[in-house]
Amino acid sequence: MPRRNREDPVRDFLSNAERIMREARLVVEALPNAEIFAAERSLRQLHGLHVVLLNLDDPWLSPSEIDGLIDVVLNTGAALEEFVNSPPPPHNIGTSTLPPSGPGRPRYAIDLDRALELHDLGNSWVAVLSALGIHGRGQ
Repeated sequence: MPRRNREDPVRDFLSNAERIMREARLVVEALPNAEIFAAERSLRQLHGLHVVLLNLDDPWLSPSEIDGLIDVVLNTGAALEEFVNSPPPPHNIGTSTLPPSGPGRPRYAIDLDRALELHDLGNSWVAVLSALGIHGRGQ
């Protein structure tokens, strides 16, 4: 087998691919709270990796190793595609209102312990209400 030198484009590609995969996995771990642009960016990068891996011809990598790398890229991309292609849930998912006791805004049935826990973590009350799916005027 040929000897690799320090200016090996395949080695450079694999190093960059490792960085891209690490970033893509971070986005996947953050789902469903990831930003849509982060998921789209990772998808574009994974698509590029996939195209290069399909055309990679290197004497040091066996076809089964390349196929394994392709599978990892495709599996990571599948989770991101599902996130990008699915619509975001409505803001009030998981919240319910109590029967009205008079005129005015509806009263929400919230988990007080969860609200306090979120506030104790340093979130403002507006952020806590938003996390619980409650959005009102001025928010």
